[in-house]
Amino acid sequence: MSRAFVKEQEDGDPRCPTPRGCGGNGVPVARATLNAQLPPTEASRLSDETYYFPDSACVVGYFDRMGTIVGVEHVATRTFPKFDDAPVCGCFAIRRGEIETAVDAKDNDRLKALLARTESTDARCTTKAPDGRRCTPALRRIVMERKGL
Repeated sequence: MSRAFVKEQEDGDPRCPTPRGCGGNGVPVARATLNAQLPPTEASRLSDETYYFPDSACVVGYFDRMGTIVGVEHVATRTFPKFDDAPVCGCFAIRRGEIETAVDAKDNDRLKALLARTESTDARCTTKAPDGRRCTPALRRIVMERKGL
């Protein structure tokens, strides 16, 4: 068979494997994040090129390019948006309702304080957040959505 008729895999964005996953894009995570968020037996199954999948509709927590998946039930920290009822911030347990209340009350000092906290050196995003990233962009997105912008 000619190679012209065989579609080769493309090296694009990492996609959550199917059939168990949903096929959406993942977020790259560091080994330190995996070791903090997963039991050792699960973390050791994943390669160094591993991704977190934040979509709440998908049962996959982490996956790697080899097709290995770890279910969301093994992830230590439940955060938004993977879980709607969970904190937006894994480090400081800042919840969506707290952000929305500050927006509704036009309490800009409170919003600034929340943002400052997420950007502080006290944040331990690499180990406290399942995606290993700061929650500041998600917090800002919630503020903008609540303000209707």
